[in-house]
Amino acid sequence: MAAIDCTESGLVFRFEESELFRPELDPAVEKLQGVKRCDFITYHNSRYLHFIEVQNSAPSPAGDKDALKKELDECLEKFMHSLLLFLSHYCKRRVFSTFPSGMNALKLAALPIRFILLLPEFDKEGCSQIQNKLQLQTVRVHRAFGKIEAFVVNKENAHKKGIHVSVPSAH
Repeated sequence: MAAIDCTESGLVFRFEESELFRPELDPAVEKLQGVKRCDFITYHNSRYLHFIEVQNSAPSPAGDKDALKKELDECLEKFMHSLLLFLSHYCKRRVFSTFPSGMNALKLAALPIRFILLLPEFDKEGCSQIQNKLQLQTVRVHRAFGKIEAFVVNKENAHKKGIHVSVPSAH
């Protein structure tokens, strides 16, 4: 398997190329007006399907509650649209040229899905507070679809969810 480095929001991510779909870079996805998408969809460790959204900023959990709710609503919309894009390809309703062929053979019935919001500069406590709010917003999705979890991590804790991220080295 070949590893690939991807730069997003000023960070470098390393994924197995055969396990990575980047909806934002697929020409067919780009043509779908009004469809929002997360940064990465990856099959992690033969155990999880990750939908990863990277954001350099978000409202503080201690600040404006309406601004935070709006931000999380938008994030959840990206996750949901991305899940639908993934399923549309998987069910052969659409074809995405950059979709890795290995993902077509996934056994989705038993595969937990993780929505992961990466806030690189947030501290652990801020991530935990936002994660609690995001999890509350995903409860209905989990009830309807099953096996969906939501996490919020910073760049220091991303590895705990199997996300290999680093700051690009200065040349």
